[in-house]
Amino acid sequence: MIPLRTYLPLLGLLLTAGGLAGEAETLTPEQTKQIEIRTCRLWHDRGIADARAEDITGGAGIRVSVDCEPHAEVRGAPLRALGVCELNAGAWTCEDAGEQLDVNIYGEVRKVRIIGVKPGTALDVLEAIKKKTGKGRRFRESVFAGNIEVFGTEDWPGLIVTVENADWLWSLNVTPKCSGDRCRYRIGEYHQSQNWADAQ
Repeated sequence: MIPLRTYLPLLGLLLTAGGLAGEAETLTPEQTKQIEIRTCRLWHDRGIADARAEDITGGAGIRVSVDCEPHAEVRGAPLRALGVCELNAGAWTCEDAGEQLDVNIYGEVRKVRIIGVKPGTALDVLEAIKKKTGKGRRFRESVFAGNIEVFGTEDWPGLIVTVENADWLWSLNVTPKCSGDRCRYRIGEYHQSQNWADAQ
């Protein structure tokens, strides 16, 4: 799990990410090969499914977000590794950026990024939220209409779930209560960007 002190600045970055992205870049075949060797091939002997590059230093450097081909399946949901690479001064550096589950939620395949959480736990958390979702319940189905992330931290026993799209960002605290291998999940307070109410 990641420390809470690491997660909080990351959440702040999510809130402002729309204004931080650099100019899109096109990778050469050789650059793509070098990234694949340092990420997907190294971690799970898989190829790259998608790589999105952007300029980060006015043309002197490149940052690449990497989605690997799935290396496993969890309850029918493909599981893939994610990475981030940077090219500076002609040298590549790459880091693990968590994993992603492709989950069917209400008939739509949603990308669920998981960091510091087991894939099965992330699926259990989403199911717990779904039980609170629907007509006459706490949340509407639109709560899942975005990029979903499930975080675990070292210094807080609960989990943090965020959903972000072009119009709003929503976050929710989830606390597990376990007995042996069985866990129940308490859905706690949620926080949202100013225009969240428009989506409800």
